Amino acid sequence: LGGRGEAPGPEDLLAHCKGSLASYKCPKRIAIVEELPRNAMGKIQKNRISRMFLGEEGEEPDSRKV
Repeated sequence: LGGRGEAPGPEDLLAHCKGSLASYKCPKRIAIVEELPRNAMGKIQKNRISRMFLGEEGEEPDSRKV
């Protein structure tokens, strides 16, 4: 990963994980987003990320289910 001058895609990330991690540690879904939702203090809002995947937020990330 890296060194090619371009950002890796979901397929590249999954291939890297499958080659480097145990199968139960590999992600089932990878989402590419512009930025993570943050609160006024700059902390990542994990509850909003969860809602994005449940479809309640109205934002549908580009995700690839394995």
